[in-house]
Amino acid sequence: MELFLVALAAAEATAVAMSDAASKPAAVTVSACSALVLIGRRWQPLLVSVLAFALLATGLLLTPDSPNVQFFGLMATFAIAAGINDNRGAALAWAAGAAMIGIGTAIAGPPNWVADFLLTLAF
Repeated sequence: MELFLVALAAAEATAVAMSDAASKPAAVTVSACSALVLIGRRWQPLLVSVLAFALLATGLLLTPDSPNVQFFGLMATFAIAAGINDNRGAALAWAAGAAMIGIGTAIAGPPNWVADFLLTLAF
């Protein structure tokens, strides 16, 4: 799992570095950290899940036209959060993730942010 998370962090950082992000150093760092923070999943699964979603939402703010690999990272984070938490923790992580991603998507402001947000939740 750690190898997957490091590969995901590298892929996200590379994709953001090649994007048109206004603040590339911050966007690259936040994108990579959103995957790397999940390495601590055995320590505090709920805290790590919420922190990963917070970093993903921040990444949305820094790169509104996020690359596809960031979407994959988001989907992986939802799946990992569901797998590492008990039922209550998974529900709390999902709610926190959905709220943060919704806020990040709304603030980033693509014209069809509601459709993007609902599509993300559908996955």
